[in-house]
Amino acid sequence: MLEITGITSDASQQFTIVGEAGENISMALYYLPGQIGWFYDVSYGNFNVKGQRLVVSPNTLNQWSNIISFGLGCLSSDGDDPFYIDDFTSGRITLFLLNSSEIETAFAIQ
Repeated sequence: MLEITGITSDASQQFTIVGEAGENISMALYYLPGQIGWFYDVSYGNFNVKGQRLVVSPNTLNQWSNIISFGLGCLSSDGDDPFYIDDFTSGRITLFLLNSSEIETAFAIQ
């Protein structure tokens, strides 16, 4: 499990995460005050998912686990979903990139 660090309180952020096999995973993270929450886009090769609300989950990408070999875990210190702009800088919300073996474990938790 790789913690995704460097996430700020900026309302719109883009970054690349390097997976366990050296693959580049592009991610956009954005806060929408009208929706009171964080949303994300993920791109990897031909796989693209856009406009997903970020929620606390062992693997928010679980529904695509037969297409991609990684997952995205979202943990909260208080159990609530991400809805503050400073969720990441305050440490209330933490994101993790999951490898293929961790996806199986996350699926068992759900």
